[in-house]
Amino acid sequence: MYIRITNGRYDASHEDEVKTMVESTVNSAARQLPGFGTYIGGLNHDNALLTVITTWETEEQARGFRDLFDAEVLTQIRDMGVELDAPQVYETVV
Repeated sequence: MYIRITNGRYDASHEDEVKTMVESTVNSAARQLPGFGTYIGGLNHDNALLTVITTWETEEQARGFRDLFDAEVLTQIRDMGVELDAPQVYETVV
């Protein structure tokens, strides 16, 4: 199993929209993908930071998660002021 961690920043004035987008689009889309395991998202309200942790059966699935979203979804995310760092992928060992 593999863990994918993505950190980022968001525009605090769009926090409710960011949460809705994650719940309605990102999380629900992830659940449909082969190899998907779990999805955990967190917000640091004080600093407008976010973290998304997902688990996958294979490294390839973990690395390709963002590529499966169409340009429209990625544009909506950026339009809400969300900036995502490059994901980190780890093989689980424990």
